[in-house]
Amino acid sequence: MLNYTKLLFLAGILTACGTLKNQSTLPDEFQAQLEQLFPDAVITKMDIEGHFEQSYQVELNQLLDHNDPDAGTFKQYVYLSHFSATAPTVLVTEGYAAYPGKYELSEYLEANQVMVEYRFYGKSKPDSIPWEYLTNDQAIEDYHTLVAKLKTLYPGKWLSTGISKGGETVLIYESKYPEDIDVAVPYVAPLIDTREDPRTDEHINSVGTAKCRTKIIRFQRSILENREAVLKEVKKYADEKKMTFKEVSVEEALEYAVLEFPFSFWQWGGTCADIPGDSATPLEKFNYINKIVGIHFYNDATYERMLPSYYQHSRLPASPPCTFFLAGE
Repeated sequence: MLNYTKLLFLAGILTACGTLKNQSTLPDEFQAQLEQLFPDAVITKMDIEGHFEQSYQVELNQLLDHNDPDAGTFKQYVYLSHFSATAPTVLVTEGYAAYPGKYELSEYLEANQVMVEYRFYGKSKPDSIPWEYLTNDQAIEDYHTLVAKLKTLYPGKWLSTGISKGGETVLIYESKYPEDIDVAVPYVAPLIDTREDPRTDEHINSVGTAKCRTKIIRFQRSILENREAVLKEVKKYADEKKMTFKEVSVEEALEYAVLEFPFSFWQWGGTCADIPGDSATPLEKFNYINKIVGIHFYNDATYERMLPSYYQHSRLPASPPCTFFLAGE
């Protein structure tokens, strides 16, 4: 969560700039402004949440290739929640699919919110994805083009925020268009410059106590040594949840989960005392690794949802390491 002392300071700055003053716009008047700004977009009213006065889903016709308009367009989904023309505006740079909702920063600052679904994720993708256009360079142009237009409606201060890949996008956007955004607030931003980042192993091999790290390894081995019995529990669970494992087999899913376990354990705040010992039943072992990693992460539904991410992160970087760019740029 954000440090609220810092947020109070930030709110003070924005207030001093006169950006927190509420100046309401009638719903029909604001929608008319949106329609004029995006004449070829499909604009649909949504339920209002929190302090917002109006909320809309905007289906934009976004260029596939910002360097070649003849390449065609795709539908990009934007969720715009309006409060005041003079309030600050929070740009949520989703790195994946976008789901309408209220971000902490928007609520705390009583700001407008513009949530943008990353190209080719969620609903923002053509029936057949032209993978060559799934790059950070093209995605950042999506954001830049949108923000440039919306600044005619929202001339006040702009903030950007995002989590995980969305946080990475905050930094990439800031590095390419520093004048677009006044304050960048990435919640999480793991910058990737290689397919396999050695820093991950270095961290896993040093975080926590040696005793706990040994217990983690022992748990991993225990599952693999009892593979068939644990697999029965995986299959039973998958049947109950109506999961299918065609792209990644259920056997592969279990092995991936075992490999992923140390990372997820430290990422999500696992407790060493809770790790099952050798005498635990196969069901107890499965329940714990499922709690920490989540076997659903490897089923076909997740595979389909995350495929753009797998593609984008598996490409080697064309730029030198230690830049603001993800693998694939």
